[in-house]
Amino acid sequence: MPKMHIISSDSHVVEPADLWLRHIEPKFRDRAPHLVRGEQRDEFVCDGAGLVEVALMSSGGRVQDPTWNVDTARWDKDVRPGGYNPHKRLADMKLDSLDAEVLYPTVALRMFSVADQPYRRACLKAYNTWLSEEYVKPYPKILKGIALLDLDDIDWSVKDVYRTKKLGLSGAMIPIAPKDRRFQTHHFDPVWTAAEEV
Repeated sequence: MPKMHIISSDSHVVEPADLWLRHIEPKFRDRAPHLVRGEQRDEFVCDGAGLVEVALMSSGGRVQDPTWNVDTARWDKDVRPGGYNPHKRLADMKLDSLDAEVLYPTVALRMFSVADQPYRRACLKAYNTWLSEEYVKPYPKILKGIALLDLDDIDWSVKDVYRTKKLGLSGAMIPIAPKDRRFQTHHFDPVWTAAEEV
C-alpha cells in the first residue's frame, strides 16, 4: 500500500515579535505593529491599539497542560518556536505526523481591519515578505505560504498577486467583505484574472 501523505490545509504561523520593525517601509516604522510586555501578559499592538494577545498564539501543544495560563501568557516562555522558526517547525510537523502545511497568519489576520490604507498595505506587504523570505523559502516543498491581499485598490492588488507569486507564496487570502462592493461585481475581475494566471 502506498504511503499516505498528510497535509494540513489550515495551519498558522506565529509572527515574530520584530517582524514589522524589520520589514515595514521606513516611513511607517514608528507605527509598526510590535510586541508589548504588559503587567499581566504580552500582546501585539498596532498603531497604539491592542491587536492580539499572546495567549492566542501560545495554545499549540498546551491545551492539556495544567500549568498553562492564558491570562499570564508571555512571548518568551509560552509561544512555540516552530510558529516563527521554520527549522523548528519541522519537529512540530513530525509530532503531528504532517508531510506538508498550508500556512496562514495569526497576528496579521487582524491587519485587514486597519483603517489607514497605505499603512495597512505596508503591514500586509511586510508580512508577505517575511513569510516568503524567512519562513517558507528554506522548505518550499512542504511549507506553503498564503499571502494577504488588500483589495481596496485593484491595480495595487493585481500587482501584489504577481509580486507574492514571484516571492514563492502559494496562494492568497482576501478580506471577508469589501467596504462598498460585492465580490460578484466586475470591479474585482482583474484580481481574479491575475490569480488564475499565476
